[in-house]
Amino acid sequence: MMGGLDADLKVWRERRLEIAYPYLIVDARYEYVRAHAQVVSQGVLVVKGVREDGLRELLAVEVADTESEVTYEDLFRRLKDRGLTGVRLVTSDDHRGLVKAIQKHFQGASWQRCQVHVARNALGKVGRKHQRAISEDVRAVFHAPTLAWAQQLKREVVDRWAASHPPVVEWLEVAL
Repeated sequence: MMGGLDADLKVWRERRLEIAYPYLIVDARYEYVRAHAQVVSQGVLVVKGVREDGLRELLAVEVADTESEVTYEDLFRRLKDRGLTGVRLVTSDDHRGLVKAIQKHFQGASWQRCQVHVARNALGKVGRKHQRAISEDVRAVFHAPTLAWAQQLKREVVDRWAASHPPVVEWLEVAL
């Protein structure tokens, strides 16, 4: 049974990417896996592609010992070898090695920091008592219908929290 699954996964992992994916979403999470009779934490690298028609497709899922520039370069090289083209925007967290690999492999494409990661990082800078309010403020900025409106909301958020939470304000000024 597992042999058949392995064969199917190999076909999926090596399939040709026949159409353009102008938008990529790249992320990693850590999972505990059994390797060599031990349980160890390993990174699971995930790349989703968004087609012109808005349909999202899972392009790659790979296990890696570490999240590094080299690891991401290898992943992106394999995707390009399979036919990945047309990338205009990549969204990811602000991992330095990941961002460098994106810049190297998708020259000319824009990079955007993932809004979920921005929000999580902001919440980590305040106590539980204020997390809901900070979360709502950050979400409002992200969902503003225009850039001008988002900039105005950002100023309001910064003003609202400047006196009581300078570290989160300092961070939001850079991150938003």
